[in-house]
Amino acid sequence: EVSNQYTYQWQAKSPGTYFYHCHKNTVLHFEMGMYGPLIIDPPSGPGLLYERHPADEDQTTDLRYQAEAIWSFDDVDPRWHELNHAAGLCGEDAGLNRFQPKYFLISGVPHPRTERDARVMVRAKKGQNILLRAINATYSNLDISIGINSTIVEMDGRPLRTNPQLGTFSKPIPVAAKAPTNLTPAQRTTFMIHNAQPGRYEVTATYRDWITNRPHAAGGLARTWIEVT
Repeated sequence: EVSNQYTYQWQAKSPGTYFYHCHKNTVLHFEMGMYGPLIIDPPSGPGLLYERHPADEDQTTDLRYQAEAIWSFDDVDPRWHELNHAAGLCGEDAGLNRFQPKYFLISGVPHPRTERDARVMVRAKKGQNILLRAINATYSNLDISIGINSTIVEMDGRPLRTNPQLGTFSKPIPVAAKAPTNLTPAQRTTFMIHNAQPGRYEVTATYRDWITNRPHAAGGLARTWIEVT
């Protein structure tokens, strides 16, 4: 409850992209921003996706990265933010089945500021590997389009790798430039761009209604850029 506290203790075992969120009246508190990214690095520290195991079938793909973005995509229905923090908690109809967002954000920055805000834009040097950690913190069906070839190297916090000793995993998934990748609410997908070449590459997020799957009436779009020099 409000003003109370609780200490969570846990052991970070698997490197990956995760996020935390409130578990008290989650539907409303999550929309109000009670969440955040949680990145677990391998023991060697940042700059490496994960430490390769001798039994990994792929021993050649470069797992290092020199530039990184942590993108948390969100949408805001201002009507929800006028409600009391306990609205709907006791079963009353607070209207939480009607979600009509008017603002579309990346990492707390509203569109169109996302196109020029340093907290969202990615800048890298020629030849660097770029890691893009995407978190769908929306109540929308999200399509992300990146204007340069990339590879999905991680989904829902787990790296995509083939290793019979560690279990059954998917191989990394190549994504062509401008091809959309779909993220459902709470899903995390991490992209790697290898050996980036100079250019300015558009990144577009399309926010779709959770029932009709059409872009929201208020725009349903956020855009930013990857700049490689």
